[in-house]
Amino acid sequence: MSNQPPPPPPPTTTSEATTKRPTRPGRSSRRRKRKARSILDAASLLLSTERNAPSTTMALPVDRGTTLPGVFVRRRQERQRRIWRGEACRRMEKEDECHGSTMEASTQSHDNNDDDGREESLDPTDEVQLLSQLGFLPGNAVCVAARLSPEFLRDDDSSSSSPTRPRTSLSPTPPPSVLKLYPMAVRDSYRGGKSEGRKFKGRKRGCSRTTDTTTTTDDSIVVESTCNPPIPNSTNRCWYIHAPTSPSSSSHSPPTNKQQIIEPFPTLYWLTSPHLRSYISQLELSPAHNVTQMEGRLRSSPSNLSQMARAHTSYGQKRWELLTSADREEVLRRGWKEALDGRRGVAGIRPRRSGGEGGGGEGEEVWDGVKCLHAHAAHFLAQVEEWREERLRQRGSGEETEEELLSTLIRECDREDLNLVGKWTMEAVLDLVSASQT
Repeated sequence: MSNQPPPPPPPTTTSEATTKRPTRPGRSSRRRKRKARSILDAASLLLSTERNAPSTTMALPVDRGTTLPGVFVRRRQERQRRIWRGEACRRMEKEDECHGSTMEASTQSHDNNDDDGREESLDPTDEVQLLSQLGFLPGNAVCVAARLSPEFLRDDDSSSSSPTRPRTSLSPTPPPSVLKLYPMAVRDSYRGGKSEGRKFKGRKRGCSRTTDTTTTTDDSIVVESTCNPPIPNSTNRCWYIHAPTSPSSSSHSPPTNKQQIIEPFPTLYWLTSPHLRSYISQLELSPAHNVTQMEGRLRSSPSNLSQMARAHTSYGQKRWELLTSADREEVLRRGWKEALDGRRGVAGIRPRRSGGEGGGGEGEEVWDGVKCLHAHAAHFLAQVEEWREERLRQRGSGEETEEELLSTLIRECDREDLNLVGKWTMEAVLDLVSASQT
């Protein structure tokens, strides 16, 4: 009997050696892809029929309708600001600066008296359009920050090659595209499981309460006392309330009769148009304009990084300034400042701490991340609208006489804090729109 070892197995081919079982994506990744596919499936129907109708398969939230007093304050100030701006432009062309300072003084006066208790709703036309787009009206909605430009309003009678389109008194108000949101929102408490009828498990919300430190106020909302010292224990930083027994005039959601909490809400601008959301969702799944490609383009130039740093800082400052003085004090007391001030940028994104080779120095903050193209596009559109309104004010024209194309505004807008990622996203969206029309 031979003592020779058994012959070695036959060598594997290159194809066999490199063939591996693909790694199964994680649960969060699969969920994101399912959501993206559902958006794309609805996009073809949406773009061919009614652009403002929400998806029939979309799960609508039921705890978003409660409006805080600070939201009413900012809604009143926004309406007053628009009235002041129109009157100043129409009556005193040569005194824009004087009227601007008077308007700012009026706004500050309202801020110092921000607890007058008066409720203020959104414009009725805007409410109808937002309900058509979203299926619900967020309780922390302050105002419409931007509207759809003529490129997205299919009109057989208008020429798409014209840079502007006349606006007459009979022209309907364009649908909203961006909504400005108050940096605090009300949510139902949630234990994080599926026992409450939710499809997926989620983050726990307000389930660690141990003591009752609430006091009843005249508006039938139970809130914690704001005369307490700072709250050092993170488990006791939740701000609990109870919803009113009857729905508010500003609430389009039925009362839940559940314990609710107030949370910081870092997203200042929200893209509402299903038309734009569908296009941007296509970009996020494309190989040329997805989040990874946008991050690479952002990191390719120091000037790009500098401009995005200014955009993030501006976003955080506007978010902090939107809070009323009373709410700022409460935010500081509860330790929420870092979630709402300039240390967080677009939609709450945080800068990366660089260091070592290839970084900008040990501990330097680098704003090179992209969280969501929808959030960046919403910020960019709101910035362009602010710039356009300021240009109208400087020209002394209180009435809009024409609707400018977004492509024209993109070329002319020269803000130093312009959101570059949002600009690139909307340029790609315009390319998609142009390709679909050919």
